[in-house]
Amino acid sequence: MAAPAPTKRFALETTSGVSRLMKDYALRARKAKDEGRAKICWHWAICHPEIIRAFDIYPFMVELHSGFLSAKGEIVKYLELAEGWGFSRDACTLHRACLGHSLAGEEAMLPNPDMLICTTSCDSTAKALFPIADHFGVPYYIVDLPWNVQVAEGPDIQEYRVRYYQQQLEDMISFLEKNTGQALDPERLRESFRQANRLHFAWQDIYKLKSKRPCPMGGKDEVVATGVLMQLAGDRHGADFMEKMRDEVAERADRGQGVIKDEQFRILWLGPYIAFDLDLFDHFEALGAVVVKAELDLMYTGIYGGNLDPDNPLESFARKHISYMYNGLFENRIELVRRVVRDLKVDGIVYMCAFFCHLLGGAQRAIKDTMSKEFGVPTMVIDVDNVDPRSYNPDIVRSRIEDFIEMLG
Repeated sequence: MAAPAPTKRFALETTSGVSRLMKDYALRARKAKDEGRAKICWHWAICHPEIIRAFDIYPFMVELHSGFLSAKGEIVKYLELAEGWGFSRDACTLHRACLGHSLAGEEAMLPNPDMLICTTSCDSTAKALFPIADHFGVPYYIVDLPWNVQVAEGPDIQEYRVRYYQQQLEDMISFLEKNTGQALDPERLRESFRQANRLHFAWQDIYKLKSKRPCPMGGKDEVVATGVLMQLAGDRHGADFMEKMRDEVAERADRGQGVIKDEQFRILWLGPYIAFDLDLFDHFEALGAVVVKAELDLMYTGIYGGNLDPDNPLESFARKHISYMYNGLFENRIELVRRVVRDLKVDGIVYMCAFFCHLLGGAQRAIKDTMSKEFGVPTMVIDVDNVDPRSYNPDIVRSRIEDFIEMLG
């Protein structure tokens, strides 16, 4: 049973502009490519758009496009195509959807790539790259992201790992120079990092404002806006948008205007969101609970791993990238969850465990036990595919949420 199409009810007026923002970006990219002024780079989730933008390249995150296909109710046919070609249902659904869509030869919202870049940040990114590169006949590059083995917050990383990753970034820049025919302009790189910081600083401001009770911004607004973090880091339009959103959230916080009139419970959502059932956040609100945080954005914002330094771009990028919460020991992710629970005064945690993804689904028992022991905060686990609706029953999931909220009371 598939979930109904989202009603797109947002708490913020700004959120309604995300769709237009993304379409405008794709149109600008397509026009620049058609006129021979720019190239297109498809990249995987944990990658380097801030660096890629320093060239005449428009980066596109392919997992985000799979999420769009899911939200629009168009993903199943591409999954079935990929499975028919022999790609296992046990593999990452986001990557299978991209494979199906690419190999089907249909025109996508994002222009066809001139190059592909990924990191070794998860099990399947590198493997999913090869058939797409072969299909489009374009060069690809894999950046080796070193594992963070420090049980410490953010920038406290072993120096040899930072130096290793800096060299990886320098080699990637050489790849970009070769495939664009232009040398890196240090000022363009600094400007890209400045725009990325504008975006991330505005989002960090929003995070702080969400500590207000009642919470001025809801879960549906957050997960839709997370797409801007994923796609538009380093782009001026993305930074302008996020500052506008920050200002609206601040105005609501000053007025004491919450997502719902009677906020009884504050929920932290861990793991990916269910792209085809965003109305699930409305169901929480109907029960007097607000999802005050959805964890996935913390992979991009620098709240945990330090901020970018335009005057020291590669080292600062390396420190931030290595320290993101899924790259390393689970103790660091637990510490991040601790911080969010304290900062945002969380009453309950919902852990969406995407069973196709070892990266996003790990440490659930450790997080559950730690939050219960240290804060008395209970955790509910939902085992579901976040973009494939074929095995999803919205009624069962909503019933479980109702039981969980009743327990909180």
